[in-house]
Amino acid sequence: MQHCRIIVVDDGSTDGTAESICSEFPEVTLLQGDGSLYWTGAIEMGMRYAMSHGAECMIWLNDDSKVSSGSIERLAQVASETGGIASALGFVDMHTIGKKWYFPAQKKTLFGLKNIKVTPNSGLIPTDACRGNLVAIHRSVIEKIGYPDGCCIPHVAGDSDYTLRTTEAGIPCCLVSDVLLEELGTIRKDNESWLLGDNSVSQLWKGIICKRNSNYIPMKWRYLRRHWGLIGLMQFPIPYVKLGIISVLKLLLPQKTLLAIYGKKSHAWKTKSWSRALEG
Repeated sequence: MQHCRIIVVDDGSTDGTAESICSEFPEVTLLQGDGSLYWTGAIEMGMRYAMSHGAECMIWLNDDSKVSSGSIERLAQVASETGGIASALGFVDMHTIGKKWYFPAQKKTLFGLKNIKVTPNSGLIPTDACRGNLVAIHRSVIEKIGYPDGCCIPHVAGDSDYTLRTTEAGIPCCLVSDVLLEELGTIRKDNESWLLGDNSVSQLWKGIICKRNSNYIPMKWRYLRRHWGLIGLMQFPIPYVKLGIISVLKLLLPQKTLLAIYGKKSHAWKTKSWSRALEG
């Protein structure tokens, strides 16, 4: 891709990543964090650098993503033509059952985000929020709404928050359904079923004070208040009440009993089964 510069934000890694980039890819701009940036902070740092060096279009690309040749050029084209945000259509390959699950478009409603099914090669699909694995953002978006909120939305929901801010400002955001991206890191320990997963009750409660967690308390409060106001604040306690009930169940009943009762009903448990089968 012509006139393209690559920026890697290395947030305090200790596995030799920074040294390898410097020696093997000296043309890459390497920005260093101290381990406190998390996803949104790293994206914000990279975007600030790009904007200060005259970038017309910025591309988010996660390191746990598999993309095809031409994907970045196509998204940059759409973002430049619309003056907004263009996202690849992400999917998870469920190898064990021979299917692919495509991430939906999301429509903002009074009570949250509603998922809208998307199939490949179905055009440009308007969406109110999207995932941040591979996204093109035109310069005019940053000029109008600013940068991702690395301070208050440090990790989970950083992409959703920013794209919601974009569409709430009247700027277009779309899924480009002919650009596919395989998400390789979707199934993780921190999004296992609370009730049926292997995490202990103490681990579950420790998780909600971790900045990487989807129910990190300060993040959840800011995100819901920002986009849903009073209704969002009324929804804020729900996951923590649910966690309290689940904690009691986990303490009272053995896991085999819980699996027998709830296993077939749990999306998180069925999702984890793809990973378990691959590991086996």
